[in-house]
Amino acid sequence: MSQAPLAPEVIELLGDDRVWPWLLIEDQALVGELASAGVVPMALAEGRDAALVVRRTHPEGRARDVLAALEVPIVYSAQESRVSWRHPRSSYQQDPPQVEVFQQAIPALTELAERAGLLPGPAPAGPGARSPEDLVLDVLLAHELYHHLALTSLGRVSARHRLRRRVVGPVGRWVEVPVLDELGAHAFVREFCRLRVTTVILDLLTIYRSPERFDDLVRRARSLRDGAA
Repeated sequence: MSQAPLAPEVIELLGDDRVWPWLLIEDQALVGELASAGVVPMALAEGRDAALVVRRTHPEGRARDVLAALEVPIVYSAQESRVSWRHPRSSYQQDPPQVEVFQQAIPALTELAERAGLLPGPAPAGPGARSPEDLVLDVLLAHELYHHLALTSLGRVSARHRLRRRVVGPVGRWVEVPVLDELGAHAFVREFCRLRVTTVILDLLTIYRSPERFDDLVRRARSLRDGAA
């Protein structure tokens, strides 16, 4: 795929809250269930609300400071990519709590973030100035911060909004859908880091690398937007 900046119309389309959550869900049966249950907007709202709560005590919006206050260590890995279809960015481990950042992913993610207009314009030089790579690192840490909070103080969105599936006749069972936690995390990051567009675009740009696949993605996104209008 060309490394030219994305057109503003494409950025707006892929960042539309009526569109991007559904682009992350490949199982069409699950899409129907989630749409009927109305839980996707709830997951996004909960992620945004959580960011506002956390930012009241950390107005600078630095995830690393919040993690430090919560005594969650951050480790930096020099390992190469372990996932072929995307840049492995970071991960969260619950017991004991720890965030791991894959350093080799940061340059590629920074390039993608600049293509998508995810980052603000060039910051003035001088004390306190932050590089694009530093801003991308903040995004990664904010994502894992949300997962830490979800597993400690907040509770998981997927546990609060389970889907009921019929087994036999009136007998049913409640199931959790992990993708709801990822939707909440992306909404949290955008609000907490005050981003113009969702970080989901970074995933989409790495998953749909070829021009043909990316064009198919854009067509699907337009169909979702037009159907939701």
